[in-house]
Amino acid sequence: MSKLVTESNIKTGSIRDIGRELSSIKTGVKLVFICDSNIPKDAIDDCQSSMIEAGFDVAKMEIAGGESCKCLEEYQSLISFLVEEEIGRDDMIVVMGGGALCDLAGFVAASYLRGIDYVQIPSTLLAMVDSSIGGKTGINIDEGKNLIGAFHNPGLVFRDVKLLRSLDTAVFWDGFGEVIKYAMLSKHVYELIAGKSDLGLELEAVISECARFKLEVITEDFEDRGVRKLLNLGHSFGHAIEKASGYEISHGMAVIKGMALMFKISVGEGWCDEKVQGAFLSLIDEYCYDATIEFGRDELIKYIKMDKKRSGDYIDIVIPYAMNKCKIKRISMYELTKFIERYLR
Repeated sequence: MSKLVTESNIKTGSIRDIGRELSSIKTGVKLVFICDSNIPKDAIDDCQSSMIEAGFDVAKMEIAGGESCKCLEEYQSLISFLVEEEIGRDDMIVVMGGGALCDLAGFVAASYLRGIDYVQIPSTLLAMVDSSIGGKTGINIDEGKNLIGAFHNPGLVFRDVKLLRSLDTAVFWDGFGEVIKYAMLSKHVYELIAGKSDLGLELEAVISECARFKLEVITEDFEDRGVRKLLNLGHSFGHAIEKASGYEISHGMAVIKGMALMFKISVGEGWCDEKVQGAFLSLIDEYCYDATIEFGRDELIKYIKMDKKRSGDYIDIVIPYAMNKCKIKRISMYELTKFIERYLR
């Protein structure tokens, strides 16, 4: 499904209504329902019942979500399941889970029979604000994160904010790490969260604004060759931190650490005013994030060299230069190595 996700096919509501929404896309097809086994059983049952009541034949497979599911073994298992269920090109995958499971299922949809349709029901904050939008799918291998993947847009992103009520606190705040990234890119997101930790967040407004901002960016640059790279603020370092930790450090937490290092470099090199760095540090302090990086320089450099944004001896990094303003800067891997050696202490 190559159609770009727009505001018109991002829906909000109750998962009990998902069957009706799916019927507006396709009827008379078989659905493969891939769901995170960590989601409460009643939510999974409600979703599956809605699909069956709408007249769909449903084959369900539960997988434990989290970064460990984005692997070749789970990919092979899902492909085999689709073959066993005799899924054809007109059938459709429906995935309910966090960002990692949606990445995996999306890549299965992108590659099975050279591409079948799929729908995402994000169940975590990270998935709702970021990974469900933009069509990036993929899996990890030993050498690095997201090194195998494809662009493949879902036909529908269906968001039920009530799913967040069952999230473990650590998982919720991991997703909020991506919200803080958006706050450093968007004035509107920043104003929705800065100074609001004690007052209570308007969560639906925050999610909607993050999604709106990302949609605006990817509409201009779907294939990640230009302005979309700005969404990678903190991610080159963050992905390396995730990998260096054996994924013990979650994605959102790693992105916070990656942004902190990028701000430190940007201020140290005179690219960014200290006041902008101060706004970032105040924000992560308000929400109690730890920006410490406990890995050695050599280990971080090793994994940065595997970053998919690298091109030969150069890499594109995202540098903040003003409040809610970033730009893409191409530097040599030698320069990046020297920056890490100088500023990671």
